Amino acid sequence: MELNETTINVLKNFASIQPNIVIEEGSVIKTMAEARNVLAYATLEQEFPKSFGIYDLSEFLGVMNLVDTPVLKFKDQWVEISNSSGTTKVKYFYSDPQMLTTPSKELVM
Repeated sequence: MELNETTINVLKNFASIQPNIVIEEGSVIKTMAEARNVLAYATLEQEFPKSFGIYDLSEFLGVMNLVDTPVLKFKDQWVEISNSSGTTKVKYFYSDPQMLTTPSKELVM
């Protein structure tokens, strides 16, 4: 899976709200500030194949910048980030979603 520019920009924006995130399977991602005063939802053009937690979203985006044209392969315990030719690979381990701040209910407006 390659993340498009829109998805990367949404993740950068979410990193400014809360450093960690739980990404659920599908195309909707959401985050909430630690103080629970800011809530953000985004529906992406892409779909994530599985649910996983990232403890430091800025660090994750930085690791993706280490390779040109990052390709993500989602495994049970980690995501493998590699370049398009597959010569460079990085394992980024998931975080336990129970340790991360995430919205538990949907906001109805």
